[in-house]
Amino acid sequence: MAVTITWTGHATFLVDTGAGVLLVDPFLDECPTSALKAFEIDCDAILLTHGHFDHTADVVAIAKRVKCPVFCAFEIA
Repeated sequence: MAVTITWTGHATFLVDTGAGVLLVDPFLDECPTSALKAFEIDCDAILLTHGHFDHTADVVAIAKRVKCPVFCAFEIA
């Protein structure tokens, strides 16, 4: 099974395993280099590497819209 990793801008990546899509560090709407906006994202889970704004800005909007879990360190939760 092939895994596709797509950089969307700044530190945001989409990891598609074929069985699901993981969104890493969603900073889309306010990111000048982002190829996508938050409303365009469809994912099965979100991973936050740390709590800085430029890694978490769109997590709440996306997670609520697609109803997916968010994985992060306890300091962020």
